[in-house]
Amino acid sequence: MVALHEASFRGHVDVVLALLEFGADSHVEDTLGWTALASARDQGHSQVSLLLEEAPARGVRLGGFAVGAVVNGGGKNRCGGTRK
Repeated sequence: MVALHEASFRGHVDVVLALLEFGADSHVEDTLGWTALASARDQGHSQVSLLLEEAPARGVRLGGFAVGAVVNGGGKNRCGGTRK
């Protein structure tokens, strides 16, 4: 699960806003086919849903790496990136 999905699912408005400002793609689907917006709506997080509805689809690019924080099956956070 990418950071935007996790923050949206938990209703963390400030985190979602920061991730979007850094260019997180709000239209990416997780392994179950859910977008961050779908997760926020499902959990009743209306402020997060509004932010995501207005966000453009774009990827995060910092220092030549595609960046995304993911959560593994054990629930521990780890950072992942692919050199571009």
